[in-house]
Amino acid sequence: SVSCAGWVLALEPHSGRIIWKHFFPVRTRDVAELEMRSFPIVTRDLVLSTYRELIDGWRQGGRIVAVDRRSGTHRWAHRIEGWLLDWAVVGRRVLLAGSSGLLALDLDSGAQSWSVKERILEQEIELWRQLRVAGDEVQIVYGSSRQSWSLSSGRKLPVGPEIGRSVS
Repeated sequence: SVSCAGWVLALEPHSGRIIWKHFFPVRTRDVAELEMRSFPIVTRDLVLSTYRELIDGWRQGGRIVAVDRRSGTHRWAHRIEGWLLDWAVVGRRVLLAGSSGLLALDLDSGAQSWSVKERILEQEIELWRQLRVAGDEVQIVYGSSRQSWSLSSGRKLPVGPEIGRSVS
């Protein structure tokens, strides 16, 4: 799967033939203001992609959209507030780390499992390093700062050393 200019496409690997295509339900005045945020993540059943909606040239937020991997049918979407800095699929959770905090969604339904409103300031965004996971611990690392939460519950954990592996 590839994404560009508001489209997610599934291509036949040998011929490049389009198997299916899905256009995001854009909420902006001009498609030229649509900014794709990342390459899609492909799971066993879904293709997930994020995009940012720009309104009057200002970054206002965006969405994560899940489409069926085989048919391209829209499965779910979830609004993202602020800047999306990093995201990953870990088990049955979709983790989104951004300027307004950390959000965990259920992979199958897109329902919010938990969220943490930890505002990351603009100067800290420039120091962004990564989203990391080890066991039940999720950690965001920026500059020399770290914050940790439980993957299963979103409960804040004591800050320790950097953990696990980068998931981005």
